[in-house]
Amino acid sequence: MSALGAAHAAEAPPSVVRPNEPATVCALLAPSPWPATTVERRLHLRRLESAQDQCIGHAGFLAVLGALWLDEGDAETARVWLERSLLLEPDNLGALADHALALAALGEPAALKELASSWRSRSDVPPALLRRIESAAGAGTAFRLARARLGENMDWPRFAARGEASVLFGHDSNLAVSPRLTELTLTPPEGGDVVLPVISTPRRGAAVRADLSWQAAWELSPNRMVRTGLNFAARNAPSESSTDWYQAQAAASFTQRWNGWSASVQTDLSWFGGALTEPYALGRARLVLEQLGESCSHAAQFETDGRRQRDTRSADSTTVLLAWRLQCRPLGRRDWQWSLALRGGTDRPNHDGRPGGVQRSLGGVLRLEHRPDPLTTIDLSIGTLRLDDREGYSTLLENNAVRHQAQSFVSMEVSRALHTSWLPGAEWVVQLGRHRQSSNLALFRHEGTTAYTGLRWPW
Repeated sequence: MSALGAAHAAEAPPSVVRPNEPATVCALLAPSPWPATTVERRLHLRRLESAQDQCIGHAGFLAVLGALWLDEGDAETARVWLERSLLLEPDNLGALADHALALAALGEPAALKELASSWRSRSDVPPALLRRIESAAGAGTAFRLARARLGENMDWPRFAARGEASVLFGHDSNLAVSPRLTELTLTPPEGGDVVLPVISTPRRGAAVRADLSWQAAWELSPNRMVRTGLNFAARNAPSESSTDWYQAQAAASFTQRWNGWSASVQTDLSWFGGALTEPYALGRARLVLEQLGESCSHAAQFETDGRRQRDTRSADSTTVLLAWRLQCRPLGRRDWQWSLALRGGTDRPNHDGRPGGVQRSLGGVLRLEHRPDPLTTIDLSIGTLRLDDREGYSTLLENNAVRHQAQSFVSMEVSRALHTSWLPGAEWVVQLGRHRQSSNLALFRHEGTTAYTGLRWPW
């Protein structure tokens, strides 16, 4: 048990339940069996939240409330309720285990390791619970650790699956990602420059975006996991239907953890298309090595991508890139998290004749996430990417100048869990974004702003 938990336990009152507490109501709210799906869990969580004031003195109720928040992925809120439970009932094995797991998920693994060590000499701890705590103590702390409630089945492999859907409505100021041009200057090798009148105006309008995804995970052992997923997304602009697009993706990964490290092999295959976009497929393979620290984690990634166009074979290419990511929680602020990702790579055409030839890229993304309360999340991202061709793009543009591009974006998402019976587990989402691309060739300059709002819900 952690020092903080021991301090709370030393101050525990002699009675677990207050004299005027409706113990029967509070006890009946404890789930049996435990909710099997995300929707069921969030429904039960809301039932408990509605009764938490009257059950504030019931140790079992508070332990279940903390365990539900831990399953929800909010370790900080789980820690608060579990410490209240242990204040009333210091020897509850399930609450002790969940409290240690919550601290470990917050980057404080000492309590988990201490609990595993102290339980080895006790005969009243169920073997399955002891094995789960021991395996979690050695698996690394940056992973979301599964709940280890007393009596839970610990057999392997363990399977979990969930789906998610969203429908967002909004406005896009540049639906086709087009430049704003009134004329285009051509520079043929002979005859002098030719100025052509061009009407290129970004198309703007209302749009609706839909997203449907399904994910599954098999925990083969405490340190090995297989994941797979499917995703489909599409956008429709009623007034500019020629700018509509769609994409689909299938992905799979295998992760191995050991002594504060993890290694993952990931692969996915995506398909893109639309009225203004020639359909193409993109296959990726990644190798990710991550070091898991108490407050920060570092990850290095090697990735290779293959792009295949449906018709334009000269645009087929292979990309190789390296990436590094740092993700941290500020000390003392468990409601904040930030990450920095840097990446660089080379994209090589598979056939001769692609304008620009080999292209090199270098970029980075800074992301900040804040949870002002357990039901609200604010996610802010700022990124930039530099793209440089090795050869001249075209003899007709700036006398075959080598193309240089710089992309930048800023985006923000605010999501808030809703209390609705007709769509349990739903979130209200607001997304704002701004993107811009500059280039020495006017044909490749564009910018745009997006604003969307709608619902996202699990299934």
